[in-house]
Amino acid sequence: AATAVAQYVGAAVLLAQMGAQCARSRAKGSRAFFGMEWPKLEDCMQIARAGGVLTLRTIAGIGAMSYSSVVAANLGAAAGAAHQICFQVWLAAALLADSIAIGAGRR
Repeated sequence: AATAVAQYVGAAVLLAQMGAQCARSRAKGSRAFFGMEWPKLEDCMQIARAGGVLTLRTIAGIGAMSYSSVVAANLGAAAGAAHQICFQVWLAAALLADSIAIGAGRR
């Protein structure tokens, strides 16, 4: 219960601060959003082009995993359990490899 209360208090403080920032921005006549200017469309398009391939890769991976889960579930409980074990091992290895790659890239 104490954790939930602490989270609600933190959220209330955050919302109060955000509301105050919006009021200050409106008082100045600025079109800023929480003190930040709106991004230019060209900048948004450049980011979308750069991240589009990664987004597509992520969606395709999630789709493939979802489909394989459906197929394994239709094969029965044993196949579903085996699929889940393999998926957890694969996910752990992928996250470990990703963290090692990030750490190696910082040197």
